[in-house]
Amino acid sequence: MKGEYIKRRTDFVKLLIMTPVREEAQRAALDPVLGSKTFDRSEQLKAFLRDVCEKTWQGQATALTEYTIGVDVLGKGPDFSPHDDSVVRNRAYALRKKLDEYYVVEGASDPVRISLPKGGYAPIFGEVEEPTAASNSLRKRRSWLA
Repeated sequence: MKGEYIKRRTDFVKLLIMTPVREEAQRAALDPVLGSKTFDRSEQLKAFLRDVCEKTWQGQATALTEYTIGVDVLGKGPDFSPHDDSVVRNRAYALRKKLDEYYVVEGASDPVRISLPKGGYAPIFGEVEEPTAASNSLRKRRSWLA
């Protein structure tokens, strides 16, 4: 599915395969995102992304829970209950959308991308691979998705 385009509603989404990268490249990938126009007015999302990246680099990715993000990043008190307040899930959703927007517009040529997969809060960093002939044939076989 590398380099594959599928039609989802009226938008085209490029499916990419990302290969793991070293921490230095991961850190270098964060700065352009945080300094972008896309994230210019999103201080809370920038803080969210910065926090989850830093904790991942410190080896604390398993400690990234709704509770810790709510308290450490979003300023919730110690009595914060993720079961009663979905703010962390909502902000994670908004962050995923902002990252998608950034990589479509400003970061389209960035060699390393940051992704926040659904179902967790630990970011994934990867180097984008160029489409190959194999992915072109896959696109033809998957034309029924359009």
